[in-house]
Amino acid sequence: MKNIIMVFLITFIWIGMTETTVMANDNIELYINNEQKYTDPKPFIDEQTGRTYVPIRCIAENFGAEVDWLESEGEITIFKPNETIIVLFINHQEAIVNEVPVYLDAAPYIINDRTMVPLRFVAESLNLAVAWDADGKWINISGEINNPQNNSTVIELKLPDDTIVNIHLLEGWEYQQGLQYQQGFFSLHELFLLRHESGTSISFLVENLPEKVSRDDYIEETRAAIVKEFNVSDQDIGSAEIPENTYSLWYMVEGKNYDYIVYQTLIFPYMDSKYMIEKYAGVLTTILPIDFADELISQIADDKYEIIEFTNPRWSFYLQDLTIKNGELDFNNHLQTE
Repeated sequence: MKNIIMVFLITFIWIGMTETTVMANDNIELYINNEQKYTDPKPFIDEQTGRTYVPIRCIAENFGAEVDWLESEGEITIFKPNETIIVLFINHQEAIVNEVPVYLDAAPYIINDRTMVPLRFVAESLNLAVAWDADGKWINISGEINNPQNNSTVIELKLPDDTIVNIHLLEGWEYQQGLQYQQGFFSLHELFLLRHESGTSISFLVENLPEKVSRDDYIEETRAAIVKEFNVSDQDIGSAEIPENTYSLWYMVEGKNYDYIVYQTLIFPYMDSKYMIEKYAGVLTTILPIDFADELISQIADDKYEIIEFTNPRWSFYLQDLTIKNGELDFNNHLQTE
């Protein structure tokens, strides 16, 4: 049983580690009103046109604009209420700004499901100022923040034991609909994936257990599967098991273009006094690109508590305080609680 669920889980981890291919590895830092932002893909300079490209949603949504995508036409519409409507077309050097056709010297295109647009054209069409430091390789986009109030999205999911999970989407996060998977004697329920503009992802799944299983056996098989599938030494897997109904582990995985930190929390909501798990086990997985890990670990941990709300305290999760030192994971013996 555990081999089957681990195959499914590992497949989902790889989904969260979608590789990003960019035209040039420029390591450009992006700032919005002097606050650094982390995006996936990172901003880059197109070698043919010399134009800087950024993910459109990061720019638009940070300044109160909405983005609509019409896949059949390859059409992107950026709408800022009472101000500007920009229509762009993938791989075409034409655009429409407030119903006026304009010509672009660099066309928008898609990289790994992300729409990349020439920064200066879009920013200036939205009345934003762009500052570029060629020596420091940073961009600062400045303008009035005019985000709509009280428009936070809440998504409600139900677990097999009728526990409600409320997903509160914060700025920079996207929700992808989960799957309900059932085969034979076990099933996975309410699998969801949250993606951050930095490339970080959070996923959650629940396994229905057909019979009781030892907590230690469950953990041992999980670690063995990680070692086998990701070529990670067991000694390189950090772990913490406080409180007893959770088990956290973290490790690094090499990707094609980036390396990642994987942080997983196993949740045992129904466990008896003999440490036998019954009914269900949950797996909460966070994947962070190593390039952003120093800056993002604390922010993502804080976001996770705000985003995911279980109505049943049995499913409450706890995060250990992780940092990066000299390119390696470091665990500070600090326990956060809700």
